[in-house]
Amino acid sequence: PDGRLTWSESFSQRISVLGAGGEPELLLQLPSTHMPDGMRFDDDGLCYVASPTASSVMVLDGGTQVAELACGDGLVTSCCFVDGDLYVTAAGASPIGRPEEAKPGTLWRFPRT
Repeated sequence: PDGRLTWSESFSQRISVLGAGGEPELLLQLPSTHMPDGMRFDDDGLCYVASPTASSVMVLDGGTQVAELACGDGLVTSCCFVDGDLYVTAAGASPIGRPEEAKPGTLWRFPRT
């Protein structure tokens, strides 16, 4: 929201921003249970980060997690806003090498509050 590039680093479990001098700055180190993936900012500057390993979306205010939105047991990968509501996609999980046992994906909607 302040115009700086913000990104997630899935395997190092970090959210980073581009500093004034062009160097990466750590915004938040996530616990090992959370792998950040897709993310979006809302109009108030809160950052919503999809986490496939936690099956949830983390809500960040700056470098502080202020909420977590549970999304069943799917692999949460993406989120976006439509008319102020948050939409989240979760891929269905399946055992490796057994696609015939895959669960269908889901779409979650969290209405604007």
